[in-house]
Amino acid sequence: LPFKVAKRRGRWTSVILTFQIAGVATKIMAGLPTSALRRRNNGAKPVCYVQQMDKNSGRVTVGLTPVTTKASSFADFISKYTVGDSITGIVTNVVDYGMFVSCDGFSGLLHRSEIPDNLDFKHEFNKGDAIEVTVIKLDHHKQRVGFGYFHHTH
Repeated sequence: LPFKVAKRRGRWTSVILTFQIAGVATKIMAGLPTSALRRRNNGAKPVCYVQQMDKNSGRVTVGLTPVTTKASSFADFISKYTVGDSITGIVTNVVDYGMFVSCDGFSGLLHRSEIPDNLDFKHEFNKGDAIEVTVIKLDHHKQRVGFGYFHHTH
């Protein structure tokens, strides 16, 4: 949904979303982190996506990335891979406790305990880097994937 920035207040920015519901123009105000808007906008027309709607409370949750159905993407992932498989993925985020790696549309955690101690992953890896990982854990209940480090692909 396209939106207009209404007011910036420190860490949060109020935005106004305009969309059609059953042919009626509807406006809602939402809050987005100011830092996320700066990172994502890069001069392009700002767009956000409805993440969740609660009909009872009228609350609408919005975000800057499209929603994917976790259940279907997890099912797709486990239909292709099993524990022990080595696959190439893309680093999507580097955090203090490890890295998130996306493989075939599903993102999993490569925890720092699975990375060799002599590798300074926070400085060695960046978003968008290719990395070969091994599937070490499939949590069917929480629909999570755990990766182990295989090697950095240049």
